[in-house]
Amino acid sequence: MGELSRITKPSSIPFSLTLLEEVETEDIKLSVNSLIDHYLDTYNTRTNQIIQAAIIKDDCLLEGEYPLLGINIYDARCQGQYLTSTYFVMVEDQGVSRVFNGDFVIELNENNKVIRLLNQA
Repeated sequence: MGELSRITKPSSIPFSLTLLEEVETEDIKLSVNSLIDHYLDTYNTRTNQIIQAAIIKDDCLLEGEYPLLGINIYDARCQGQYLTSTYFVMVEDQGVSRVFNGDFVIELNENNKVIRLLNQA
């Protein structure tokens, strides 16, 4: 009973992490694959190109401060305060969900609210 009550007490630590607290681990040596670094660099470069092209194009569909409700998480990219989304973006506009169809770069503020929605170039 003591173990169960320890796990079920309210906590800010996720239940799954609580289960792992007492698991013994060992260090694993992983080999570095330079090809993976190359692919990551290519991905990050492409992400930057998408964002910079949209910023230069400056085709702004929405400006203000809007809660972000949805993006295409299967193809989203993130760099700094910018996200990309293909096919759609959903925001809350005066309490109502508003969907934009297309490919977008989303600029977020420090509170993760959409402050600008740009068409991708």
